[in-house]
Amino acid sequence: MRSTSVLPVIALVANAAAKTVNVDVGQGFFSPSVIKADKGDTIEFRWIAVGHSVATGLKDKVCQPAPDAFFSGEVSTLNTTFSVMVDSTDPTYIYCTVPGHCQVGMVGVINGDEDGLSAYKAAAAKSSGSTSPDNVGGGSLGMASSSSTTGAAPSTSSSATATGSKTSAGSTASSSSSSAPTSNAAVSLKGSACTFFVTAGVAAMML
Repeated sequence: MRSTSVLPVIALVANAAAKTVNVDVGQGFFSPSVIKADKGDTIEFRWIAVGHSVATGLKDKVCQPAPDAFFSGEVSTLNTTFSVMVDSTDPTYIYCTVPGHCQVGMVGVINGDEDGLSAYKAAAAKSSGSTSPDNVGGGSLGMASSSSTTGAAPSTSSSATATGSKTSAGSTASSSSSSAPTSNAAVSLKGSACTFFVTAGVAAMML
């Protein structure tokens, strides 16, 4: 009977570990372009320049959508967000579907590496065109705060910010403003508390 009391604590630990990885969609770039995220994390794309999109692509057919691609559609409003849930740690390539943008290097990779992205980018430069998925989907559209800076310089390494919340994929409805990022110190504190409760639960089972 006592073992069941530990389950809510384990669930709390799992929720605390999930994080949101922020990616800027800029003027011809994704920043970071090499995105690192764990299964269960949320990637939040935020538009700091309009007239771009993001979609899941195929490694061997550059600038073409994957069969189960997520797709934001072309965004025309600054600070629009598109949040997707990570369900795999396999390398996943992304690209802007606007004609010509993939060919000039507006591509990225989730859980890949620089070498793989460079090869994808080189192949994209030689491709004849881009194709968009048939429908917007696979994520949630929303709005971020207006404090982001337009035209920020691209980065090649990801910076994950823990928010303690998840955004489910598969919805195209607009959501409310994004939650404010939680500091690393706060996350460390939550992690310590979760460890304490789990330890206490285990100790109780041994009594």
